[in-house]
Amino acid sequence: KVRAEGTDTECDIIFDCEYGYLQSLNDLLLPIDFVDESQFVEDMLSPDKTYMPVDRYSGSVITRDDILAEKGLPVPESYDDLLDPMYEGLIEMPSPGASSTGYLFLKSLANARGDEAAVEYFHALDKNILQYPGGGSGPVKDAAAGECAIALSLTFKAAELITEGSPLTIHFFEEGAPYTPAGLAIIKGHEENEAVVEVVKYFYSDI
Repeated sequence: KVRAEGTDTECDIIFDCEYGYLQSLNDLLLPIDFVDESQFVEDMLSPDKTYMPVDRYSGSVITRDDILAEKGLPVPESYDDLLDPMYEGLIEMPSPGASSTGYLFLKSLANARGDEAAVEYFHALDKNILQYPGGGSGPVKDAAAGECAIALSLTFKAAELITEGSPLTIHFFEEGAPYTPAGLAIIKGHEENEAVVEVVKYFYSDI
């Protein structure tokens, strides 16, 4: 919507948007030079200061160890373990082709093993997938409900469900955890409205 409308959009501030989308709008964004950058780790900063960090979303492999134990199955310890036929119909993940979270898992494994190997891996994993729920939180919600034993899903949602009492276990395999940062940006020209700048200053103040 912002790309189509340009700087004439009614939107003043873009909030909690993935960096990839923000970068694609870079020419429409105002460099933010009034926020103290020392509060952020360096790899979260945009080169042109056109967006500032808000969140970093991580993915992980989440298991229902109780369900696996009932079936006499071990808890997987690696991505390669997930390919074992004994886990057929027990795994859920967001589709890499339809979900940004699913794509994160694909991209993370591509970084670790190479693009071709990553694509081959997920083609092989498909044999063990029960279903591809919509959204990054779908698989872990199903795991919490006992509908699957293994979920490739969003870490923060798993932590939230664990806090609420769900018997979930979060795993980070050797290849690392996929993640994506999300940020805040101001549409160029909209800083003329002083309230826009004040809102951003307030958000990054010591509150």
